Amino acid sequence: MTEDNAAIVIDSERAANVLSESAPQVFADMTFMDAVPVSVSWGPKADTVPAAQGAAQRVHIAIDMLKPLSCRLELEFPRSLGDRINETLYADTAELVDAGDDSTLEMLNVMAGSFLSTYFGSGTSFKLELPFFIFGASEVSGPAIARIELEADGIPATLTLRSIRYRY
Repeated sequence: MTEDNAAIVIDSERAANVLSESAPQVFADMTFMDAVPVSVSWGPKADTVPAAQGAAQRVHIAIDMLKPLSCRLELEFPRSLGDRINETLYADTAELVDAGDDSTLEMLNVMAGSFLSTYFGSGTSFKLELPFFIFGASEVSGPAIARIELEADGIPATLTLRSIRYRY
């Protein structure tokens, strides 16, 4: 953690509200899907949500945000939602199979940028790592700041903002 972001404290309720507004907008803009928040939680209670079942049929992706604060945005959803996004974006093209995972990673990247811009204001300089897949347990974890459960055209998804501290 650098000196620049050491003093930043994120308001978990505000973060949850910003995520619950920006995530549906990203779904609409990028995938033409209606995403409706069905549950919003923040602070310690955000960590009390039970783990999703059927890990083999779920996709878990994340992006680390390093500036202006150190946190991770995770998106977890059934493989069927990823397939639906892929079909929407690449219908009737040969790219359908190859581009599916890239589509969801790019969507998470846009969600992170949208969250940071809305939370800290446009023009704020921020640094994002590349989005990635999480297989099994994450090596870097921290307490949940906020959790949004969504339904995107009726398919559930969970968006979690975590505070992270890297082991050096």
